[in-house]
Amino acid sequence: MADPAHQAEPADEPLAAQVVEDLAAGLLVVGPGLRIELANPRAARILGRSRASLLGADLRSVLPAVAAQLERAGSSSEPERTAVRHRDPGGREVTIGFSISRVGPDPGAGGGQLHALLFQDITQVTRLEEERDRLLQLAAVGEVLPSLLHELKNPLAAAIATLELLLEEVSEGPVQQDLHSVLGLVRQMRLALDGLGPLSAAGPVRQNAAVDHALAEAFRILEPQMRGRGIRARLEVPAMPLLPLDTGGLRSVLFNLMNNSIRACKAGDEIALAARLADGGATLEFTVADGGSGMTPEVLRRCRELFFTTRSNGSGVGLALCQAVVDRAGGEMRIESEPGKGTRVTVRLPVRAQGDEAARPGGVVRGEPAATG
Repeated sequence: MADPAHQAEPADEPLAAQVVEDLAAGLLVVGPGLRIELANPRAARILGRSRASLLGADLRSVLPAVAAQLERAGSSSEPERTAVRHRDPGGREVTIGFSISRVGPDPGAGGGQLHALLFQDITQVTRLEEERDRLLQLAAVGEVLPSLLHELKNPLAAAIATLELLLEEVSEGPVQQDLHSVLGLVRQMRLALDGLGPLSAAGPVRQNAAVDHALAEAFRILEPQMRGRGIRARLEVPAMPLLPLDTGGLRSVLFNLMNNSIRACKAGDEIALAARLADGGATLEFTVADGGSGMTPEVLRRCRELFFTTRSNGSGVGLALCQAVVDRAGGEMRIESEPGKGTRVTVRLPVRAQGDEAARPGGVVRGEPAATG
């Protein structure tokens, strides 16, 4: 009577082959000389190559970092794990997590050693981990940022007030021009600090404020930066009644939108800020429009995601925080963009007055706006 164990062996081989073919992970078997002896379909898909091009290839030309680790491992029988970034022939970059194991001698290569490389595409997992780390860093900064901003903004407000008083006392001439230059720089510093804030306000508050002047001031503070880049600036902000909205939050939103536009524009392009009271005075609406590079449909779809950025030195925080503050204020932010034609961002915020509004004369804000602390 035949040994049952020997009877099962022929059935095991096709089963094992089918398991290799159907594995949800990539599998490469590497023989002597780092030659790839076996590659399953999933391995070919993850690596962006045909299965035929993998079989017989030198691992050093396919996955050089893994090949180097395999050479260092030598004859160790302990599994090793690693993660590498891989760019396939089509230019797609993925992060791959590997487990490397010695599986025994290769009978067809004079007793040489075989290694099995089991791997998966962990690109999304890696991105989530990176975003988690950035979020933790942001949370750590957020704990100390309010007190730090408070310590910086108070002396800046005092410096602005002092410079404005000095400008009233000095006559026209070089000293007055220098003071105007210093005042402009200090105001820009204050605006930048507003842009670093948590953007938690911008909605209705109890105290009425000169919203039109706050928007115009923020725009004019950034005008020198636009002129320095050869970007044309256009401001259309009509005089409005005092409104119960937080000007610091509004300047923060505008600062982020303007910075995005400035970075997207080149010499000769234009950035325009327009504001108005809509819906019979129940809504403040302002629009930042630029003629810059614009966004692709994919970037436009994701631009409000926290930490999403297309710039190597970008944080991916600005638009996400702007959207958050607009949402908290019960408003809406609409973004329209087209590659090569620019971007238009419209923010609408509800105005809920606390008592009577103090009206001011109509017209358009064109001159130097009044300072807002």
